[in-house]
Amino acid sequence: MIASRTPKPDMIEFSPRYLRAKRVLDVIFTLLMLPLLGVVMAIIALLIRLDSDGPVFFRQKRIKMV
Repeated sequence: MIASRTPKPDMIEFSPRYLRAKRVLDVIFTLLMLPLLGVVMAIIALLIRLDSDGPVFFRQKRIKMV
């Protein structure tokens, strides 16, 4: 049986250039998706409000357990 050595997570090193590019892409993707998903969520909230008499978000009182 051949045992392969897998690197431990603390042994993996990424170049600063890679980490910078990943961060930039993460921020750009987030900035693009946030308005799009915000519109979708607003439409869903409006549809819920038009369909039911109650609020869009369900609320209830919490009871304390002794």
